[in-house]
Amino acid sequence: MIKAVIFDMFETLVTLYRSPQYFGKDMAKDLGLTEERFRVIWDKSERERSLGILSHEDVIARIMEQNGIYSAELLQKITARRSRAKVEAFMHLHEEIIPMLEELKRRDVKIGLVSNCFSEETFAIRGSKLYPYFDACMLSYEQGVMKPDKEIFYRCVKKLNVSADECLYVGDGGSRELETATEIGMKALQATWYFEDNESGGFTRNPRFPALDRPLEIFQYLTFFSVLFGTREPLHFRETGRDGAALDLRIRIRGSVGVYGFDAERYFGKEDISQAVREQLPGIIQKGFDHWTEEKSVMQSDLKAVLYPMIEKGLADVGIKVKTENIVCQLTEDSQEQYNNAPGILASQQESGGIRLLFASDSFKGSLTSMETAELLTKAANEVFENAECTGIPVADGGEGTVDALLSAAGGEKIYVNVHGPLMENVKACYGKIDDKKAVIEMAAASGLTLIPQEKRDPMLTTTYGTGELLRNALEKGFEEIYVCIGGSATNDGGMGCGKALGIRFLDQDGKELEGTGKDLEKVRTIDASGLDSRWKKVKLTIACDVTNPLCGENGATRTFAPQKGANAQAVEFLEKGMQNYRDVVKRQFGKDPDQISGAGAAGGLGALLMILLGGKMRSGIETVLDLNNFDRLLQNTDFVITGEGRTDWQSAGGKVLWGVGERAKKAGVPVIALSGSLGPGYEKVYEHGITSIMTTVDAPMSLEEAISRAKELYYQAAIRTFRLIKAGIQ
Repeated sequence: MIKAVIFDMFETLVTLYRSPQYFGKDMAKDLGLTEERFRVIWDKSERERSLGILSHEDVIARIMEQNGIYSAELLQKITARRSRAKVEAFMHLHEEIIPMLEELKRRDVKIGLVSNCFSEETFAIRGSKLYPYFDACMLSYEQGVMKPDKEIFYRCVKKLNVSADECLYVGDGGSRELETATEIGMKALQATWYFEDNESGGFTRNPRFPALDRPLEIFQYLTFFSVLFGTREPLHFRETGRDGAALDLRIRIRGSVGVYGFDAERYFGKEDISQAVREQLPGIIQKGFDHWTEEKSVMQSDLKAVLYPMIEKGLADVGIKVKTENIVCQLTEDSQEQYNNAPGILASQQESGGIRLLFASDSFKGSLTSMETAELLTKAANEVFENAECTGIPVADGGEGTVDALLSAAGGEKIYVNVHGPLMENVKACYGKIDDKKAVIEMAAASGLTLIPQEKRDPMLTTTYGTGELLRNALEKGFEEIYVCIGGSATNDGGMGCGKALGIRFLDQDGKELEGTGKDLEKVRTIDASGLDSRWKKVKLTIACDVTNPLCGENGATRTFAPQKGANAQAVEFLEKGMQNYRDVVKRQFGKDPDQISGAGAAGGLGALLMILLGGKMRSGIETVLDLNNFDRLLQNTDFVITGEGRTDWQSAGGKVLWGVGERAKKAGVPVIALSGSLGPGYEKVYEHGITSIMTTVDAPMSLEEAISRAKELYYQAAIRTFRLIKAGIQ
């Protein structure tokens, strides 16, 4: 009988050909190399990348160095894009993949994964919506062994606690996986449902194995019928122990009861099977108690060890299969108090497995993405702990990377739009479709600081016009709930550019429409919102943001953030004066004071426009990301959380990632360790928000440039130190 189904990942559960990918030819182009020159090193490193010896970043850095074109900034850009492409593949699954996995779970069939994968794919898998379905996950990058080596299959079988002949293997057929699975005793099926997506025709039908044209066809090969008992009342039994004390027991069979070896529907209906089980139980329970009390002392024996196998065998004798783990026996309160030294009686008391770790770190700007930190943490944890269970989720606080984090959580897809960048250059940006009603927009994709070279950054000239174009596109596509993440901006225009793209006119004293850049703030005299689409009144607009600054003043948009965007001291004073003029016009026309609205100064004043003219509601960016990542649910099965950011200081305690992760974990009673690049003034404030301790990645005096160039090495070694401390504490 089949107790487990083991899947291949790529081109079986997910395909790389339904979403924009970033293959070798694309990386070569961005590096300014020919594809042939790029592949000299890239292709030769495939085995090392698959076995966890090298990461994609290691190899790309080597290619750059050997061609004399090394740049830390370009390296980070290419590795991040490669990682994002892998994550995006999981947003374009065959429509039957999730229903198939759900049904396998419903039938109480264990699910395993055996995959040859690289570093960036390893993280994408662990952060995907597929990962929670796996009872065993064997990834070559982590295991140090790859298909077709039989060892990686054996490890999966052992983890699932089944035998090979009780497993069904499903894969596209690459790496001789089907042949190897068969050689060790599994039954193998070839998954062909993604074959048509690969236009190059790289997949080959193997006539030796049955083909599955659709995921749900797998159930033609599973020969059992499941019955769920739900929440029915447990049966109540009473027996007397050897010492004469009464023993009251309640027993319930949960999960699935399978009838194997024949067409169950032909012989039993749901109620017939349920009734058959209940008719058999009293006699079985009686025999179990007799055996228990005759052979062993009640005070010393383990009822679970004696009774559960007897129930399993007794029902099997009448053709009904019940797995031991689906039997729950519980003593009544009085009896439990009397026999409290028989802990094996409660099925819920399971031996603890390996340490359970949850990774949720912000990106380290200019060096590591959120996804890459989780990848490094996973590698370090597996080196320090024998059986670490690692789960990584990409997080962000409303700035760059937020769309990827939210889509990874919700399993959405990206919508690409040609818009104008912060200097009105042509930019191909995207936003996320969470579902048919919800969309998420990251202003950094169209108006972000990273879109402008260092020497061209000037908030006097930049505009949020492209962000408005993204909003307009989302409105036209009919989204009813729109999240706008407004971190990482290159602008200080009060949101005028965004408003202009949405039909709002900003006029000077002569009634002429302004361009909508920072230098126009002082010229605004009138705001004409008559051209704003009336459909915005029906849209639920949520502004995801990590700052609470007002529009003007010492803590306002200009004085706080404009210097980071390229403004010198003179420009800051000019922009502040212009922002005060803009504020006064808004107050006069709309009756609301942006200086009294928390977050109005976010993204150079874009917060003010979105809240006052479009009716948006401000919400913490990290809170939004954590909710859509089901962070609270993940905490329920976590021993430690690792978070972090590039620099931790007083600002980290005010709506940033550390604050959000720490507060949630604090409520759940889970300790949190922050792994940060460096510490600044007031960093200790995060201790008040659930952060247990902080480790830094920098291990010696060094320049910022050196820290960025060695970011991966430093982060990994810091992770090793962190996990060793945790291990020492546990021991």
